[in-house]
Amino acid sequence: MEFWQTLTLLQKIYFCIGSAASVFLILQIITLLFGIGDGASGDVDISTDADVDIDGDFEVGDGFALFSVRGIVSFFAIGGWTGYAISFASVGWSIAGSLIAGTLALFAMALIMKGVMKLRSSGNIDISKAVGKIATVYLTIPQKGAGSGKINLTLEERYVELNAITESDQKIPTGSHVKITAVNGDLLIVEKI
Repeated sequence: MEFWQTLTLLQKIYFCIGSAASVFLILQIITLLFGIGDGASGDVDISTDADVDIDGDFEVGDGFALFSVRGIVSFFAIGGWTGYAISFASVGWSIAGSLIAGTLALFAMALIMKGVMKLRSSGNIDISKAVGKIATVYLTIPQKGAGSGKINLTLEERYVELNAITESDQKIPTGSHVKITAVNGDLLIVEKI
């Protein structure tokens, strides 16, 4: 208690802001590490009855979310502690320093989250990249118009099983090698090699 009694009102305000924001920042980091919620953005989506979506961040350019929840919490955490540290020297400098440090933290968090978003992968495969590749028939592919079979191949560094059809009048048996000639929706068109 003696520590708290020696602080000025401005120092108490900075101390409370820095402490509270730091606790929220630590909680956000913990939830990010354990994958709770939307781990990459930390933003909140609010939907109104009029089907207008208001995103919890303000994006500038391609995914640069300046005013996200994490960014604002970082602004208050870094700004609060910087203001507290400088307040022992001068009130004017502490206000200016806390605003500058908080703004830098806001931009730094936006840049960090933009980098994290680039590392994110949807996990979807672009099957159009399979055209021209060689695959192995897993389930017999019936002749033209009689249905589809399945093929296995490595696509985008993943071993996948995809549906395939042929335009040939003969079925292609299991174990045969085929060349993928085209894509029709989610079906691959193949021909026997």
